[in-house]
Amino acid sequence: MFSALGIALTIGLFAVVMSAIFAVVRHSDALAIKLGDPYGTLILTLSVILLEVVMISSVMLTGEANPILARDTMFAVVMTVLNGLVGITLLLGGLKYHTQKYNLDGIKSYMVAIVPLALLCLVLPNFTSVTEFGSMSTTLMATLVLTSIALYGFFLFIQTRSHTHFFMDEDHQDNHEFHGPLGSNLYHSIMLVGYLTVVILLAKSLAIPIDGTVTSLGAPAAIGGLIVAILILAPEAVGAAKQR
Repeated sequence: MFSALGIALTIGLFAVVMSAIFAVVRHSDALAIKLGDPYGTLILTLSVILLEVVMISSVMLTGEANPILARDTMFAVVMTVLNGLVGITLLLGGLKYHTQKYNLDGIKSYMVAIVPLALLCLVLPNFTSVTEFGSMSTTLMATLVLTSIALYGFFLFIQTRSHTHFFMDEDHQDNHEFHGPLGSNLYHSIMLVGYLTVVILLAKSLAIPIDGTVTSLGAPAAIGGLIVAILILAPEAVGAAKQR
């Protein structure tokens, strides 16, 4: 059963971690504005990925073994972004601007990278696993790792070298809005690392009530992945809504 003190402490911990996560995204977004695309966007992307890895690892190492949590979380992230965040931002943008403009070259580049990676890492193991948890042979696992690295490396080359204009707006301009004061690159870098450290140190503590709640309610293990995905995507969702 949940005690009143335990619930209060969990709410407080949740508020602190979410504040730190929002701060990470805010400072990485500030660096993205100051450095410009595509390098600024890359910093924002890597910061969010690091947060996700930390949260997934913390939940996986808490409570009973859950070998499929990472896959469930990735599924939750992909589905939440494609079916939720994109739809909400398109709706808000339509209500505000009526007619919106997009850089279709950039959209197609992202989809060409995301779809193969999702199929290889999330779908293929369902048909090639050697255990009920989706484990793969060492050879196949190494092949998928190397293929994923190669695909992402090629995408980074396109993003940062050969076709950087694909990742700006439709007019190939680097214009962004930032809701807050902009400091120096050093200031935002130090604050980014500091808040990331806070999240890393508290992630294990937050993972305990997440795992305990899912277990106590008898909910599917995949719910844990969805919770982690929502926690990590919340700052980006708020930022995207503000941009609209």
